[in-house]
Amino acid sequence: MCGRYTLATPAKKIKDSFGLAAPPELPPRYNIAPTQDVPALLQQAADHVRMVRWGMNRPRQPGGLVINARAETLSETAMFRAALRARRCVVIADGFYEWQRGAGGKVPMHIRLRSREPFAFAGLWTEPPAAHGTPQPACVIVTTAPNELVAPIHDRMPAILAAGQHLAWLDPEEQDPHRLRSLLAPFPAAAMEAVAVGDAVNKVANDGPHLLEPRRDTQLQLRLLE
Repeated sequence: MCGRYTLATPAKKIKDSFGLAAPPELPPRYNIAPTQDVPALLQQAADHVRMVRWGMNRPRQPGGLVINARAETLSETAMFRAALRARRCVVIADGFYEWQRGAGGKVPMHIRLRSREPFAFAGLWTEPPAAHGTPQPACVIVTTAPNELVAPIHDRMPAILAAGQHLAWLDPEEQDPHRLRSLLAPFPAAAMEAVAVGDAVNKVANDGPHLLEPRRDTQLQLRLLE
């Protein structure tokens, strides 16, 4: 499951990394959570950022919110089958949080690329009818099996697309579910790092660069990553 992530990369870096038409106007965010608007590239407009709500409503289940979709069953799940063909998206991020269970309770871990480059989560989006005003697009983040770094922390991880693969995921001509599924392998563990951070991230209302400061109890960090 992916339930919290970060995007604090400067706008020009995001523009260059994803080949955007212009730098997006995005404030740094260190504690992005479901139901919030998140920056995404949609299949129909891959060169500029659009803000979409993170979380799709379950059909015929008012109040039921889905924030993730399993890569292994996208083409088999009624809720995602049509979106896999024609409404794919990528959600721009530069790290995500998972909580590792330890003797003293759950410890938040910030997981990111060693290069500290921004990256793309594979996603799906929909545009539900609006009761009032303009429809609000909504998305889910695709998850896959964990790599060797994430496996001791959680049994799932977001499907991170390798550099350049976001264009293949967004290609409107590509509709073969097997080829699309091949893009969703666990990201190489050697290119990633996990850092234990403070408990302030547990509260969604908290935001700011202090959330990424490593825990002071360095021995705990070493034990978690053994």
